Amino acid sequence: MREFKLDSFKWLKEESLEDADDLPEPEELATDAIAELEGAVEELNAVLALLATGRRSRIVLRRKKNMNERIVIDPKICHGKPVIRGTRTPVTVILNALAGGDSFETLQREYSITAEDIRACIAFASAEIGQFSYHPQKV
Repeated sequence: MREFKLDSFKWLKEESLEDADDLPEPEELATDAIAELEGAVEELNAVLALLATGRRSRIVLRRKKNMNERIVIDPKICHGKPVIRGTRTPVTVILNALAGGDSFETLQREYSITAEDIRACIAFASAEIGQFSYHPQKV
């Protein structure tokens, strides 16, 4: 389930507005809220479209619009493994390299990708892991 963070509105709970000068402008708050809502509607439409096909595919919701623009799952590319858009570099290759101690700079140089691509790989993995449920087994 998506969570809309209302950190910008925490001042409403305070008794005084001494720091009112530091509050975001209403237009900025509205723009952020609209972007979040548009993202949620887009995700819902993607789920509905997938359900309408009748296929029993895994539905992967993106947490950030940025991630979906950078990570691609296409059966014609690397047998459907998630890859960085515009490359044939699987997300797992990047994650394994990071786990092995490679720096962002090394990965950017070796695979011709950006730091945002690397962050999208991490975000993708986080979203995937977040879909699992863990149930302890009695021993």
